[in-house]
Amino acid sequence: MAHGAPDNYNVQPKLTTYRLNDMAELAVRLKATHSIDRLGEVIFIEDFSNGMDNWTETLSGNNAATSLSSEKYRSRGFSAKLTGGSTESWLAGIHTYIPLPIISNIGVEASFSIDTNVSKVPIFLIYYNGSNYYSFGVQANITNKTLQYYDDTETFKTFASNIKFTPYLT
Repeated sequence: MAHGAPDNYNVQPKLTTYRLNDMAELAVRLKATHSIDRLGEVIFIEDFSNGMDNWTETLSGNNAATSLSSEKYRSRGFSAKLTGGSTESWLAGIHTYIPLPIISNIGVEASFSIDTNVSKVPIFLIYYNGSNYYSFGVQANITNKTLQYYDDTETFKTFASNIKFTPYLT
């Protein structure tokens, strides 16, 4: 039986999480959400199979809404459907809280599917140290076909252009 751990798995020190040796094969067989790319240390993963109770919504505009959907999804048959309002800032967003892990490098992976009339998809990480908030963000600017990062002047700056956003189907 093949094993799922990288070749250097047992020699790398663990910083963010504790070691659980070679459970990747079991995770794949049990159809875990994190089964394709098993590199890195996962501290948070969401497939919405338990609903949206751990998420808080931010809505703006008439008819703005968030809901659980089974129309399009990455795994486990569910996703969060965000419908922006028809007036004001046309915003629908969700956010959640996770305890701060040990300070180390961090990466974010997100999947999203766009139906109609979406110009931008921002993703933010917000760190609070007890007295100050720090925001880190990236966004897919669908209209301009660019990827952008949120800089220290609180504006988005382009770092990749001519991006082709393609449909994702289940």
